[in-house]
Amino acid sequence: MLGNNLILYSFALFSLALLLPILPSVLIYRLFPDTKVAAEGPFRGLNVKTSGAFAAYVITVLLGVFLTSKTMTLIEEAHRAKIHPTSRILIDLRPIDQSGNALPAGALNELHPVVRLDPEIYRVGEKAVELNVPGYPAEYTIFIEIPGFGQRRLLQREIPLEKLEPGVFRTREPIDVRQISSASPR
Repeated sequence: MLGNNLILYSFALFSLALLLPILPSVLIYRLFPDTKVAAEGPFRGLNVKTSGAFAAYVITVLLGVFLTSKTMTLIEEAHRAKIHPTSRILIDLRPIDQSGNALPAGALNELHPVVRLDPEIYRVGEKAVELNVPGYPAEYTIFIEIPGFGQRRLLQREIPLEKLEPGVFRTREPIDVRQISSASPR
């Protein structure tokens, strides 16, 4: 179904790109039949030389090529988002020790945090955890645990996220994971 829509949207876009420029060509021909309109020059390795209403058509089509290619890219991105709707969430974590001090950058990778998600789809980086989840971030509660260090439960409605690009989000502020004292029960 979605594949058919992509084909239809693409066909409609390219049909418009070819047929719409006919209007200015016909208008120029009807209003100014004796005016000499010409287009000449190289275009992608091809030497173009044309005149009259057809020159107006060629110029308008060439101008539309740029809009058409950008629009086609947007249609393809929308199609991919419908087939595989995923969101990427980058959660900056800042481990805080028992004294209240933040650990240095790179410590997160050595602490081996555990992220629980249903389903579990994540990757631990040097200072962030990256989640690739189906759907949208608001659909999940995220549990993050750094073994022997601490844990954090994140409800999506409580986490301020900023949108970096379509389907990619990052926490606005690092999420603190406090170290539990060795005497405290888990």
